[in-house]
Amino acid sequence: MINKYFIVNKYAESLFEAAVESHQLDNVFDDLTLISSLFGDDFKQMLKIVNSSEVAVQKFRSSEYFLKSCDIVKNFLNVLIENNRIELADEIIEEFFELKHRYDKSEKITIETANELSAEEKQEIEKLLSGISQFKVYFKFNVDPDLIYGIRIIYKAKVLDFSLQGMLDNLKFNEV
Repeated sequence: MINKYFIVNKYAESLFEAAVESHQLDNVFDDLTLISSLFGDDFKQMLKIVNSSEVAVQKFRSSEYFLKSCDIVKNFLNVLIENNRIELADEIIEEFFELKHRYDKSEKITIETANELSAEEKQEIEKLLSGISQFKVYFKFNVDPDLIYGIRIIYKAKVLDFSLQGMLDNLKFNEV
């Protein structure tokens, strides 16, 4: 049996190569960013529904975000649907993002918070941290309720943990 990472990687590489060869890398990136951000945490659930019902597939294909996507993204999503791989779309998109950022020589900063941040809060964080690297940086925002309260910043191999859970863990560690 072929492992899931191999499948995800192959789809992401194929999508990336098609985007580069057609000189549409930025368009594909923008479309995939929009599609994945429209659904947020509901994206995986929506993909499972699409994978399980022909009616849901038709609704998905006629939706505004699908119709506004460039042809490469439409073809990519159609191939996933036809091959019963749509439930892997979020992981494939994440791998595509990683390939693009390596190509652009940009670096990722992951921001984890206990609750969803507003667009204004995300912009403020991006503004504050954008000078952290000599390279172009991109931000990935995750919600992790286990943090309880606060923020965790992950850049390269460094973790700056300003969460309540991080403080509690630190207290436990220092007691030992």
